[in-house]
Amino acid sequence: MDVATRHTHTLRDDGIGERISRNHYLAEPALRPGELAFREAACHPRGTIYRAPADARAVAMALEHPRHSICGLSAVAVYGLRFFADCCDTTLHGLVKRTVEATQFTPRITRVAWTRTWTVFFQNHPFLVSEPALAVAEAITEIRSRVHMWAVPQIDGWSPEEIRTIQLLDAVRRFFGLECREIVKASKSRVNQRWMQKVIRHSSVLADSPKETEMRLLCASVCAGLGIKLSEQVPLIAGGKIVTVFDLAIEELKIGIMYDGEHHLQRKQRDRDSRINVESSLQGWVIIRVTAGTLASSASYLKRMIEMRR
Repeated sequence: MDVATRHTHTLRDDGIGERISRNHYLAEPALRPGELAFREAACHPRGTIYRAPADARAVAMALEHPRHSICGLSAVAVYGLRFFADCCDTTLHGLVKRTVEATQFTPRITRVAWTRTWTVFFQNHPFLVSEPALAVAEAITEIRSRVHMWAVPQIDGWSPEEIRTIQLLDAVRRFFGLECREIVKASKSRVNQRWMQKVIRHSSVLADSPKETEMRLLCASVCAGLGIKLSEQVPLIAGGKIVTVFDLAIEELKIGIMYDGEHHLQRKQRDRDSRINVESSLQGWVIIRVTAGTLASSASYLKRMIEMRR
């Protein structure tokens, strides 16, 4: 497997660019925006600011630690998941006496005698990475122990660690095609299995982004409290053709809920959204369109809409 990923192809060891590890540098086009990195550092346990994406840092530090393996959330990033890890420490396994905590330019190294790994390559250099299901289980352990944190909303009935874990599960199921049974098997002896079953039950393979996961959990909390069924991926059909598929819907009340990401600001997408809104209204549906800026209010909007339509 070749991991010349979205950012690692610009890794340098000649001092040109911004330093991202002891001996490696990254060119400016591949760095994360400074404002974003600074904002996300507020959730880091030590306030560390990472402008270098997680996959680039992981590969650079693995090259500098040839007898170690990339693990946990860093491994998930190397495999191509574009969420979560960019603001988190790089994690490696190695034969150390005790855990070595990360700095801005060095990895967090945890002791392990043996682990299941894949051999991957970067510019013909081989190194080891925890196999995918195991990497997810390791990441969940890190999330539960608050080694890794990122911003999540407050949701009744859920801890921040549970929300982050469900986001991760949704993403690896959706984009890696991992099965729950694989992750559960890999998590045994690592994660409390009663806790694991709880988050697995509330995970979904249908979420396209972590924000959609947050929206689903927020809306599900409202519906559970009101005794109303919330469905995922409900199609709206006109003339025998699918007009759109609601991310979430309360079918009995004809309430559709959709998460609009950045691409919905584009003209072509806005025109399509307008047609969807009109067709939905003609069929008696009302749509709650949620954005990053309105996500925190989505539960209250939904509750008010349910009260109006009951």
